[in-house]
Amino acid sequence: MISTAVGLLEASLATIHAPESMLMAKALVQFRNDMDEDTFIKALYSYSSHLVAKCSSEIIDVLLTDEQMSDLNATIQELDEMETIFNGK
Repeated sequence: MISTAVGLLEASLATIHAPESMLMAKALVQFRNDMDEDTFIKALYSYSSHLVAKCSSEIIDVLLTDEQMSDLNATIQELDEMETIFNGK
């Protein structure tokens, strides 16, 4: 239980301190005065979405074993195939 909590904390910190995350944050800070309000809001939203997606991916690695991850990927692939069949694509 504690090792999982520590793993989740480390995954969150790894996401925030990842080079691409830091680069995006730096660009937001550096160019915030050069952007109009809508552009800044979109950039901030993109940064936030990046953090959520990256952190979710890191957390999945902490919570799922390799076998569970393989099963999850197989299930997703099956659902995609079913969607293709039902939608006729």
